[in-house]
Amino acid sequence: MAKTTSAANPSTPLSEGADVAFDLNRIIPFVAVAEELSFSRAAKRLAVDHTWLSRQISQLEKQLGFALFFRNTRNVQLSPQGESFLAHAQEIVNAAVRAGEIARQLARRHDATFTFGVMPFTYWVPARNWIIGQLESRAPDATINIVPKVPDALIEDVVNGVVDAAIIDGSRNIPSQLHSHTIHKSLPGLLVPADDDLAGKSVIRPGDLKGRRIAVNDPSLWPGHNAFYASMKAAGAIPVVVPEGRRAMAFYARRQGLIFVTFSWPYGELGNKGDFVYKQLNPPLDVMEYVVVARPENASPLGRIFWNLVTSVDPDQPDALAGGHRAFP
Repeated sequence: MAKTTSAANPSTPLSEGADVAFDLNRIIPFVAVAEELSFSRAAKRLAVDHTWLSRQISQLEKQLGFALFFRNTRNVQLSPQGESFLAHAQEIVNAAVRAGEIARQLARRHDATFTFGVMPFTYWVPARNWIIGQLESRAPDATINIVPKVPDALIEDVVNGVVDAAIIDGSRNIPSQLHSHTIHKSLPGLLVPADDDLAGKSVIRPGDLKGRRIAVNDPSLWPGHNAFYASMKAAGAIPVVVPEGRRAMAFYARRQGLIFVTFSWPYGELGNKGDFVYKQLNPPLDVMEYVVVARPENASPLGRIFWNLVTSVDPDQPDALAGGHRAFP
C-alpha cells in the first residue's frame, strides 16, 4: 500500500479515503500560508491566532490525505502536492470573494428598493403622492416599485413580505401584526350629470334619488358596499353595477346618464370634467378612510424613511399635501 507523509513529519502516514468536502475556513488559511510561506505572516494577514491557523492546516492535510507543507523551525515550503493544489484552492478563494461581493451588491440593491402596493383607485390621494414624491427626493438612487392589487391581496402581500407597505381602504380588517396609519379621509359626494334636474339643487337628500339610476361598484369587491349604499337604496335609487370597478364608473355614467358616488372630490381628475356637477348628500355618507399598512420589522433605511413620512401625515389636512407630486397608475 502506498504511503503519504504528514507535513510535520514526512515519515508519518496520513489517513486515506478522506471525505473531501472543502471548508473555506481551511482553504482560505491554506492559501494565505502558501502565498506568504510563513505561518506568522499569514496569521497577521488573516488577523487570526497562530495556533488556530496551524490547526486548520493540519485538519485540511488530514482531510486531503497528503501533506501541503514541509516546515521546520526556520522556513515553510510547499510540498509538490501543495503546489499542485494551490492553484485550485486560489480559484475557490477567488470565487468566494466574487460571490461575497455579488451578495453585498444584491444586499445594497435590496436596501435601495421599496415596493409599495396600491389600490388602483388611490392614484388621486394627495398623501399617497406626497409620500412617494418625498421618498424619491430623499432617496434619489432608490428604486420604488408600485404594485396595484385588490385590497385583500395587498394585505396578504404585506404580511408575507411580498411588498414593503400598501395603501388600502379603511373598511378592511387589518391583521394585528401590521402597523397602520390613516393618511386620508374623504367625505363622499355625488357627481350628477350636468343636464340632470338634480344638478340645480344645492343639496341632495336621499328621497331625491327615488327612481334615479346610480352607478355602483361590484359588491364582491368591497365589504362595505351594502352598508354604504343602504340609504340610497332604501330611498328608491336603482343601483347599476359597473363590473370593471370604480375607474370605469365615469365612462358608464357619462354614457348612460348615471349618477355616481365620488370619493376623490376635489382631488381626482373627475373634478375637472364639465359633464358632471358635484353635490353633497344630506345626511352625508360615511367618511372614507385610506390607510397605509406595513410590517413593524421592516427596518431597512428606505422602510424607516417611508414610515416616518407616513406617520407625519395629518389625514384631516389633505390640502397641505395636494398638488405638485406625480401620481402613479
